[in-house]
Amino acid sequence: MKRLFSRIIVVSAMVALLATTISATPALAAKGGKPGGTTGGGAALSFWQNGVQVPSVPVNTAFEVRCSGASGTVYIGIIGYFNAQPVSASSCSLPYAGLAFVGTYTFELFTADRRGNVISLDTEPLSAY
Repeated sequence: MKRLFSRIIVVSAMVALLATTISATPALAAKGGKPGGTTGGGAALSFWQNGVQVPSVPVNTAFEVRCSGASGTVYIGIIGYFNAQPVSASSCSLPYAGLAFVGTYTFELFTADRRGNVISLDTEPLSAY
């Protein structure tokens, strides 16, 4: 009976540990996908349309996302969408064909270290009207 009780306690502890790990996974993903993700400094995103920097764009019109202050290969994408595109930081420019719906979209500039940790360099909102 004593052995059975010990096994029940061990199994309960394992289930509790598993439940804690599963519930922490979405929080880690929101912070960059892996534990240890950090925020970098000095890099910036900006939005351009017809050669002019803009804070918003009309729906379904082309614009360009530019970055500065980054090095190596970086990624630009809309937070919450799995569409990040790699770009070279030396010519950091990514053309977009347009946004389909009215709203505010938050773009993120990020990179990853050798371990696969996501390092967020900058986030900027862009409104589509």
